[in-house]
Amino acid sequence: MILIQRESASHWYLPDGTPYHEVPRADGNGTRSVTLRDARKVTAFPSVTNILSVLAKPGLDAWKQEQAIMAALTLPRIENEPLDDFARRVVTDMGEQVKQAADLGSAVHAAIEVYLQTGEPPENPDILRLFEPVKLWIDDHLERVALVETVAVHSTHGYAGRIDLVAKLKHAGSWAVVDFKTQKMKPNTK
Repeated sequence: MILIQRESASHWYLPDGTPYHEVPRADGNGTRSVTLRDARKVTAFPSVTNILSVLAKPGLDAWKQEQAIMAALTLPRIENEPLDDFARRVVTDMGEQVKQAADLGSAVHAAIEVYLQTGEPPENPDILRLFEPVKLWIDDHLERVALVETVAVHSTHGYAGRIDLVAKLKHAGSWAVVDFKTQKMKPNTK
């Protein structure tokens, strides 16, 4: 049996909105993600992402499975390598693909935040290429920006999270909460 160990990122917030994502390790060597036990000790609220993590995400799960299969098909085998060692390397390689995609999404998200606050587009051409359609949407649809990357805490219902954007829409004349997502698109799809 091959055990895949991953520390999933947990997002928790203190009642005042301060992020509470990591705590020191017991052995003093660095930090680790906050657990439910840690959060309860300080009355931290789970993020909306934490709460929704119990729901199935078929599209994301299928993409991760595809990454695992591609890693297994394309990763060269080492001569006389035991199958379980190869499987671990496949999982590591797949994890790198997932991490790179997450990092790219974070970079695009940061570029959107900077643009909303300063009007400056990203300099990195790879990020700019992915950012450009969002810029066009922002320029065409937003009349006024009220909040960007703001933590909101709902102490009555016991959750918190970061809001990407609250803005007034030009054509609708109403306010909207916007959550930006990135995804890899296949050519010729919308």
